[in-house]
Amino acid sequence: MVPRIQALADAFCHLNGAFDPQGEAYRFRNPLRLKAFSPRHDKDEKSGLRVFRSFTSGYDNGIIDLTIKCSGKSFSKIGPSSTLRDLVCLYGNSPAATRTIKNFLQTALQDQSILETTPLSFFIENTVKE
Repeated sequence: MVPRIQALADAFCHLNGAFDPQGEAYRFRNPLRLKAFSPRHDKDEKSGLRVFRSFTSGYDNGIIDLTIKCSGKSFSKIGPSSTLRDLVCLYGNSPAATRTIKNFLQTALQDQSILETTPLSFFIENTVKE
């Protein structure tokens, strides 16, 4: 079974077109379209998105970012009781994009109980459904 936090990252990869060679997520090796906040981070000056050396680095940083946000350890006003919709919007997407994320997660995790209002704590729990 796919770990929930990885399925969440995969859902954002899908939404962002991480494998579309014409898109920024692909070109910048940044599948979650993470913004650069530190001056030490390589970034695209136009979009402010981080530029990674490999897809793996971008994906791993995305997992770290999602884990921080879902656990409430982020500087953003989001935490375990925030909803999937809150997270989708925090990443700069419209609320309507939550449906795409929700549908992906329901299929990936084989769990129809995942809704747009599912709390983020769901994605950081240690247990997975068998």
